[in-house]
Amino acid sequence: MALVALCGMMTGCAGATSFNAILEAENALRVERSQKPGSDFVVTLRTLFDPGYNSANRSDRLKVAKSAVEPSCPNARIVREDQFKTGETLIGVDRFVYTIEFKCGS
Repeated sequence: MALVALCGMMTGCAGATSFNAILEAENALRVERSQKPGSDFVVTLRTLFDPGYNSANRSDRLKVAKSAVEPSCPNARIVREDQFKTGETLIGVDRFVYTIEFKCGS
């Protein structure tokens, strides 16, 4: 977890790709082909508590999701975003899973 914090705080040092790899290793990020009509890929992000990244902040979340899908989906645009509450931490902070659907192309 310290490595996630370090990389998140050092924007530009390792780049978004390295940070996304860390999120994938933490099981906090997944990119898959969409099974729904109207979208090509779906990015799933789960709540992660880190000083350099706040999944509850929509702009943080979308930045990570777009950088994760961009190599496989040029000119990705968001077509749908959902959030699902999955529980709470021991101190009562809500945990969520976010799904962001993308369409490739112009």
